[in-house]
Amino acid sequence: MNTELILIRHGKTKWNEEERYIGQTDMPLSDNGVREVRAMTREGAYPEVDLLFTSPMIRCIQTAEIIYPHMKPVIIDEYREIDFGVLEGRRYSEMQDDPVFRAWVESGGKTEFPGYEDRDAYMDRVLKGYEKMCAYIDEYRHILRTGQTDRVIKAAVVCHGGTIMSIMARDDRDSYYSHMTGNGKAVRCSVDI
Repeated sequence: MNTELILIRHGKTKWNEEERYIGQTDMPLSDNGVREVRAMTREGAYPEVDLLFTSPMIRCIQTAEIIYPHMKPVIIDEYREIDFGVLEGRRYSEMQDDPVFRAWVESGGKTEFPGYEDRDAYMDRVLKGYEKMCAYIDEYRHILRTGQTDRVIKAAVVCHGGTIMSIMARDDRDSYYSHMTGNGKAVRCSVDI
């Protein structure tokens, strides 16, 4: 059955504003991030949905509460952002001469360094969460089967840029970086669930 997914990247944190890598650091939205998400919500940037899923990280939960205050999200632990290891909290502009960073960029995020979660392992983790979410949506659809068999289910997923890239690239892992999404932005896709 057809399902519309609305993949929403969380609003800005202080580190997003400072152009620092933020992965596993559980940081709240900045004041500006809250204002921007509220403004986009008022402008109708996010559709009404039947189901709401989030990463367990505070920046995603806060974003979901702003956009969908009347809904309780289903938290998918596997949707946590990638662990950037020794790059966590560092600015891109400060690392141009760092050989570990350069090798990582030139490899398309596939080289390893201290603490870094392998990109393929990260994608596998996210896609396990995706399967959990699909099972939840399928169960929801089963409950609805009271003459509404053709109804399109709409589900929002408030998560991280890496989570969105992993879900969008699930059938073509080489397309991972082509699915980058700005803070607070939504990507829509139809899937057969």
